[in-house]
Amino acid sequence: MEDEEIPTGYHPYRVLNFCGNRLDGVKYVIEISGHHPLLIGSGMFPTVWLLAPTDITRKVWSYVVEGNRSRHPKFRVNVGGTTTQVIADGRPVLVVTSRSDREAEVTSVDLEPIGLRVKGDRNGLAVGGTKIVANSMVGGNVFVALSI
Repeated sequence: MEDEEIPTGYHPYRVLNFCGNRLDGVKYVIEISGHHPLLIGSGMFPTVWLLAPTDITRKVWSYVVEGNRSRHPKFRVNVGGTTTQVIADGRPVLVVTSRSDREAEVTSVDLEPIGLRVKGDRNGLAVGGTKIVANSMVGGNVFVALSI
């Protein structure tokens, strides 16, 4: 996905603590074959975009959550105070809390409902069979990049 395809209004947090990994000035948390399946926009409460592969070839991707609005009946978004939660079939997909307009923390992520083996909590992130724990990244475009 080219930058011009990134949603209008998406501005990443300056600092994102993503499942125990500190990202400072990183634009995208995850990139899969050029797509950014999870975007977390800054503000008094986090704004979430969740992009999923929508065909068997995994070449066509569509938003199932767009700017905190569900675009698919399987998904629900709850915003309370400074926390945004995305739920799929009663199961948490994402829990993210804004600490300020510049910093947020993801305490839970599970992208299996959109067919991606990305799961984590405060203790670390698992991508496929790889555990990513207690890292710090300053600057850069993408924290985790994969191909499918």
